[in-house]
Amino acid sequence: YDFFYAWRKINSEDKELAAATRNVDVIVGGHSHTLLHKKQIVSDLDGKDVVIVQNWKWGLNVGQLKVDF
Repeated sequence: YDFFYAWRKINSEDKELAAATRNVDVIVGGHSHTLLHKKQIVSDLDGKDVVIVQNWKWGLNVGQLKVDF
């Protein structure tokens, strides 16, 4: 794979998901109404960084995430 991301409607468990998976590069969470002021980074099962971002509620927090490989 070159790039893999997970889109989740509820992100209350995004950190746990990232820590319990392999080969996920980015998780885009939403709908939980949890505001993230900046990206979060969690290590997966292989110790690789997984970036977690969120669109907050009702699409009010629109941003840009640049991913380089």
